[in-house]
Amino acid sequence: MHKELLVLWAGIVLAYMLSRVNIYISLTYRRQDSDDHIIVDVFLLRKLINYTITIPVIKTIDRTGIVWPVSEIETANGDVHTHAERERRFIQNLWYIYLHYPRKFRRMLRQFRLFMRLYKTFARKVLASLYCERLYWKTTFGSEDAAVTGVTVGALWAVKGLAYHAVRQRVKFSKRPEFAVVPVFGRQRFEVEFQCIFRLRVGNVITATYSLFKSKRKGAVGSG
Repeated sequence: MHKELLVLWAGIVLAYMLSRVNIYISLTYRRQDSDDHIIVDVFLLRKLINYTITIPVIKTIDRTGIVWPVSEIETANGDVHTHAERERRFIQNLWYIYLHYPRKFRRMLRQFRLFMRLYKTFARKVLASLYCERLYWKTTFGSEDAAVTGVTVGALWAVKGLAYHAVRQRVKFSKRPEFAVVPVFGRQRFEVEFQCIFRLRVGNVITATYSLFKSKRKGAVGSG
C-alpha cells in the first residue's frame, strides 16, 4: 500500500514538473543573394532535447507541361527528403475523386471542415499561452533608382508595423521586437534576416490536446 502511494505521488510530481517544462520553437528565415532557406529549431530543457530541420527555397519542376513545386527538407542528422512525387500524386488523386466520385468528395469536404474546427479550437488554446521571446526582422533593400529605394523602404516599414500589430493581438511578447530596414542606394540588393522564438509550456500543449480529443469525441457523438 505504501509503495503504491509512493508511486502515485512520484507520478503526480513528475507530471507536474513535466507540465512546467518550456518548449521553444525558433523560426529563422534568411535570404542573401540566391541563397534562400528556412530553419525550424525545436528544443527544450536548455537544448538537451533538440530537433532542427532546414528547408531551402522551394523550386519548381516541369512535369507533362504542368509546373509542380518541390522542396528539399534537411533534418538534424543531415538526411535530405524530397516529396515532389507524393505531392503530385495527392493533387491528382484529389482531382480524380472530384470528377468521378462527387459524393465521396463532398464527404471529404465535411471531414475537412470538422478538422478545421477542431484545429481552430486547438490553436486558440495554444495561442492563449504562447509567448514570443524574440522577434528580429532586418531587411536590406537597394535599387539603382534612389526614388524607388526610398518608396520601398517606407513600404517595408509599413508592412512590418502592420504585421506586428496583427501578431500582438494573439501572441504575448516577452521583449520588444527588433525591426530594421537598411536602404542601399545605387545598386540592386535584397536581403532578409528574420528570427522568431516562441515559448509555450508542455502542460498547455497537453491541455489543448485533451480539449481537441474531447471536442472530437463530442463531434463524433453528435454526428452519430
